[in-house]
Amino acid sequence: MEIADVMAELLEDRAFYHEEGGVTLSGGEPMMQPEFARGILRACKREGIHTAIETTLCYPWSRIEPLLGELDLIMFDLKLADAEKHRRHTGASNRLLWENLGRLNRCGKPLIARTPLIAGINDSEDEIVPIARALGRLDNLLYYEFLPYHPLGSGKYEALGRAAPVFQPPSGQTLRRLANAARAQADNIKIYINGKPENYEIQHTTGSLA
Repeated sequence: MEIADVMAELLEDRAFYHEEGGVTLSGGEPMMQPEFARGILRACKREGIHTAIETTLCYPWSRIEPLLGELDLIMFDLKLADAEKHRRHTGASNRLLWENLGRLNRCGKPLIARTPLIAGINDSEDEIVPIARALGRLDNLLYYEFLPYHPLGSGKYEALGRAAPVFQPPSGQTLRRLANAARAQADNIKIYINGKPENYEIQHTTGSLA
């Protein structure tokens, strides 16, 4: 698709954005196509549309910096604090992530940090505490969000003829413990779970968080 094709679809939905909505580039990973992403973001800004991006931040700063002028919000993943575990489970180092996060903090862009939580892999205080401690030093963090694992991607594995990995979400008790541990490191951090403030999610959600 060309940028004009994407914008034609985005503008069809403009009535649904209202004051708090906008366009978020997600994926996959938008930084895999930085010039295309920048073109879409720039076109959105010309239309007065709020812009955001979801990224791992595990890319050279030279890819990220040119997009900053077109972005209103940056959402990023912090999957694992431990460098060795991060490489083992994701296939890549988290060194660039931490370096880029420091640069973003100096740029003053609003940030949302998120950790996809998988039982037995990163649902521990050993992983969450150092992440929360680092986030507490950010000046422009809106909130820190926990995203309990869900199996929505299993269908893609089936379509590719591959066996989907078997993971489990953390329990509600674990989520409460991790939220408390995060706040103990930085009481200025707001905790969200699946897009809602922590207390709401734990009180009103059943099933996988029970």
